[in-house]
Amino acid sequence: MQSARKESTIRIYNLFWKTFAWWCGCKRLDPLAPSTGNILEFLQDGVTKKLKASTLRRQVAAIAMVIPLLDGFPIGKHPHLLTFLKGVSAISLPVVHRFPTWRLNVVLHALTIHPLEPLKEVSLNFLRMKVLFLTVVTLARRVSELGALSSRKSLCVFHADKVVLQPDPSFVPKINSKFHRQQEINLPSFCPRPSLPREKSWHTLDLKRALKIYLRRTKDLRRSESLFVVQKEKAAKTIQKAWWIHVKTRLFKLLKHTIRAAEHCISHDILKRVSPLEAELLKDPSILFKVRFRFAGSSFPPFVVFKIFCISGGQGSKYISGKTIITPRSEAAVDACRLMGYRKYYKLILQDELQFKRYRVTDEIDVATVKDYMHYSSLLDETPAYFGGRHNYWRRLSLENFPRTMIMYDIMEYAQSGKMSARLRCELPFLLLRPENEETYHAQLMAVCQLRFVTPQPTRVRPLGLDQQSAPRSSERRSYQARQKIAKMRKTYKLDKEKTEQKMDISTPLTGHREAKIPLQACTVNRTLFVEEEWEKEAAKLFAWSKSLGEDTGEGDLH
Repeated sequence: MQSARKESTIRIYNLFWKTFAWWCGCKRLDPLAPSTGNILEFLQDGVTKKLKASTLRRQVAAIAMVIPLLDGFPIGKHPHLLTFLKGVSAISLPVVHRFPTWRLNVVLHALTIHPLEPLKEVSLNFLRMKVLFLTVVTLARRVSELGALSSRKSLCVFHADKVVLQPDPSFVPKINSKFHRQQEINLPSFCPRPSLPREKSWHTLDLKRALKIYLRRTKDLRRSESLFVVQKEKAAKTIQKAWWIHVKTRLFKLLKHTIRAAEHCISHDILKRVSPLEAELLKDPSILFKVRFRFAGSSFPPFVVFKIFCISGGQGSKYISGKTIITPRSEAAVDACRLMGYRKYYKLILQDELQFKRYRVTDEIDVATVKDYMHYSSLLDETPAYFGGRHNYWRRLSLENFPRTMIMYDIMEYAQSGKMSARLRCELPFLLLRPENEETYHAQLMAVCQLRFVTPQPTRVRPLGLDQQSAPRSSERRSYQARQKIAKMRKTYKLDKEKTEQKMDISTPLTGHREAKIPLQACTVNRTLFVEEEWEKEAAKLFAWSKSLGEDTGEGDLH
């Protein structure tokens, strides 16, 4: 029964049947025992996806290939299905193809002049184009029949006034009859003995002459008996290019689901992995923020970047920094210069001048238009905090920043390494489905954010007597001594830790709680910097002040 249909028809029917089986699996239905309403609902989904009536009829034929009867009727002749398909044909507008008009005499005249003549000197590409066009116009056959023409000497016979062509004996035509299988194609010569200039021009359109030259020039390139030589390298590149476009489109859809799910569902979890301090700060309910994820990169696949946006709610927000608060002629600027040192202070001033010459809009007083404000805001985000900026730029996410318990980790791993996990392969048809409504879109986001739970291994319960016999006896004296030793080590560690914290903490006299911790390494670096700046006028006073501050701290610890 399968041999009654062509291979192409069987392949199309199998594809439609797999689509119907997958649809039934999503609806939790048995594809081998559907009801009339189930098949009508499946066809209605096809109408929603804007499938044509001819495609729906092929879907019905594919289902009928597996399920011949439905409610006592053949599926192809079921009254409800026939009425449905008739209604689809009535409401669907016919597609009108408008092709550009062309004149045959103009094209034939172009085939008689350069660059398509003379045939012994033209390129092989032009020769193939001319032979194909003359064959198609002369024979007016199907593409499959033209592809079945053979260059075998018994199937391509040249006579004095004609050429006889026959298709390959293994070819099965559209109408599989003895007449169509054994039919010969006779192509007479066109102006075989030209004498006048016009006849010589017409003789260049002789298919016998063009075909003879084409077979002679492609003799060394042939790898099969097909009449027309196909450049396999070019065809392979075309197929490969189409395949890579399909793979990249599929990957882009998965990445798009990933960043949408990350932005709507787990932005705080990702931020907690990247920057725990910022995540802890943004837990304050008074701070309204939005984490946005975008694609970046100059090649495919792109990488994911994120940025934190503060939402002011229409009230506006003010960014406070030393660059904007400390004015040049105030005492705060003099004190800052004394604390920082002249070298570092002058370095910041030079950095501001260089930044102004490069970007031109580096301060609020430089803003004159909306474009200047956008440029200034972007520059403020990218500038480090120690130069007076926000230090809130687009930061790149790596694979380790995504939770392993979610399928988005599998998607990012597939984008970077090209390896698809079993879970992603199972969820791939649903994630690539085009969402037709809000429910499908929400279900796709939830599928990307869904946690993966590891199934626990079953525990074996062993008899109590067997465990007591098999377990080795431990020394009670040794375990007691070990516990005593661990307790002493823990107590000593706690005492040392408390002493270290007391030495490193600075408490204010008003509140009494710790405000800052000064590590010993930072103190050493600061003292080294002060020694290097002995040439400065205020270095001696600053060093004396820091020395007295260290002595006061030491006395406080002693008391």
